[in-house]
Amino acid sequence: MLEQEGGLKWVDPKTSEQHVSRIHAPLVIADAPARADLCHRRHHNGKYGCCTCEIKTSKTDRVEGEGRRRFYKFKEDCQLRTKERMIVFGKEADRASSVIKGVKGRTVLSLLPGVDESTVVFAEFRRAICLGSIKQFF
Repeated sequence: MLEQEGGLKWVDPKTSEQHVSRIHAPLVIADAPARADLCHRRHHNGKYGCCTCEIKTSKTDRVEGEGRRRFYKFKEDCQLRTKERMIVFGKEADRASSVIKGVKGRTVLSLLPGVDESTVVFAEFRRAICLGSIKQFF
């Protein structure tokens, strides 16, 4: 991890001890396509498209007039995405020029200090809540 320089220097008024504080704001808010692009992963409707876990999607049967759709089967013991696994998958994907568990390669987010690329990007409120995506899920 990169060492961050500087910071806010302050003195504790009770003990007169000097401290240096650094503030990290590891948070990015984006809609689903932008979230996938930022994290260099497959989109939510692709194989291994979940940004939280490593569940492989399944395809529905072809419906007349429509194509096939992907869906996530419930799995109680699914493997959650972690920073370490994302870095390993990213390096493997770059080396092999392929996609590993939905990860297309390394991302710039992994270079930022104090940022966990598996949890840093949140769903955008307007599309996720206001436009009814959450309601549709329930």
